[in-house]
Amino acid sequence: MVTLDKKVRISQLYSFYGNLLTEKQNKLIDLYYNQDTSLGEIASIFNITRQAVKDALKKAETSLEAAESKLKTAERFFLVKNTLKECIEFTKDENVKEKLIKLSEALED
Repeated sequence: MVTLDKKVRISQLYSFYGNLLTEKQNKLIDLYYNQDTSLGEIASIFNITRQAVKDALKKAETSLEAAESKLKTAERFFLVKNTLKECIEFTKDENVKEKLIKLSEALED
């Protein structure tokens, strides 16, 4: 059973680094983490064993974690996002607040 924290983390890393994965790894991660497809269902789709699905997912997860370890893109993104949130919360200047909100929204696109 995968914890919610792991699901969220892998989904976030996938959104940043999914293009670095193979086509099959992309599909596996998307099915398992984003579409909540079971290992058995994925095994049927790819005509492989559940163990092969688990192994392939592990390899893809390792690739995503390795990319984040080297590039730190997700870490920096969330640091900027959280810092912007704090700035919006504490600024009193409505003009500045509006600009910060627009910047924060642009990060979500």
